[in-house]
Amino acid sequence: MRIGFIGLGIMGEAMCYNIIRKHDGDVYIYDVKTEPVQRLAEKGGIACDSVVDAAKHSDVIITMLPRSEDSLSVYKEILPAVNATKICIDMSTIDPSVSLKISVMIQAHGGHFLDAPVVKSKAAAVLGNIGIYVGGEKEIYFQVKPILQYMGSNVLYMGSSGKGIGMKICQTTLLAQIQNGVNEALAMAVKQGIDVDRFTAALSFGGGQNAYFDKDGFVVETSTEVIDGVPKITGISCEEVVLYEKLQLENSDILRDLLNLTQTLKKYNLLPDEIQYDSNMEPVLYYGTIQVKIGSEDNLSQKVVRLSIILPQLDGLSGTLHLETWTPETTDIIWDRAEEQPDTEEEATEEATEETTEETTEAPSADTPSEEQPAEDTPAEEQPAQDVPAENTPAEEQQPAENAPAEDMPPVEQ
Repeated sequence: MRIGFIGLGIMGEAMCYNIIRKHDGDVYIYDVKTEPVQRLAEKGGIACDSVVDAAKHSDVIITMLPRSEDSLSVYKEILPAVNATKICIDMSTIDPSVSLKISVMIQAHGGHFLDAPVVKSKAAAVLGNIGIYVGGEKEIYFQVKPILQYMGSNVLYMGSSGKGIGMKICQTTLLAQIQNGVNEALAMAVKQGIDVDRFTAALSFGGGQNAYFDKDGFVVETSTEVIDGVPKITGISCEEVVLYEKLQLENSDILRDLLNLTQTLKKYNLLPDEIQYDSNMEPVLYYGTIQVKIGSEDNLSQKVVRLSIILPQLDGLSGTLHLETWTPETTDIIWDRAEEQPDTEEEATEEATEETTEETTEAPSADTPSEEQPAEDTPAEEQPAQDVPAENTPAEEQQPAENAPAEDMPPVEQ
């Protein structure tokens, strides 16, 4: 299926990028500004000279435009290219009456139309985590839902034409009231001399917590203290940090990947003490004396689900858990247990003395049974049981703990 995307603004460019990255087919792109078109063309998009050009080449036409008059103008312009094989999806936030007018216009030419406005921020759009409200023909909605899921993690059908944009207006109205309340409460806190950061943290303890205090982007700060609940990030270097300006990194995607990683870990209450990027720029998670090599972003959610099951079983141990080669096909999970080290110099001296004594003592003959050696016929049941995965053995082949889930893992959100 060929997809056309018209409107590559703040949200549109990020949304279109996710389609190009995930869709197995051609994606035709157009915007009045050439810069975003060039950026997405470098990622695999096919640049078009006009909205009509994009519409003619596409089976599904997506628009993401700033104003009602923009949406109406574009759909009037592409109308000659619309027929029964075309599905039009307007994801703009516009006047509901204009959206209904466009719907009638498209259907009169035999095409199909959905209104599908979005919620959340640019950071969520980059990650493909926006919310999408959809109005229009239900059969058409299910036909294009996989495309919408390229861009959003929460896609909901609201009803007939106009119901999607209607829900967006309801959402915006409520958010306006919440924002007014936030502004008044913040002004009150400042007037009383309450620290703003403590004010924000205190709200999170009760019903006052809301999206305006939930960060979905990055705040970069220098600190000489460890901040509780915030993982230390190491292995990423930047020559210069300028307030409110984009960090100049060799790998510009690293922050997006890091945000995706931390959000996924937070979802399962698995934020580590430290996240260290190795020489291959792949993350290593540190939980006390346990290292977890998570590898690339491939199958990230599935890896984290398995980490949530295995990590409690390794409590009190030291070593490295390898998840970097795990895939649904290979299911490779390896536990490398670290060699126990003496806690003090005194213990180290005692161990060295014991080893010297053993070396100078005459070893018993192989034919002479030693009281300190277990008899060959000692039943296996008398040997100590292993309650953790064996070293260098795939963890998924070990006997699960009594309360651990069975082989069937919990479903992972796609």
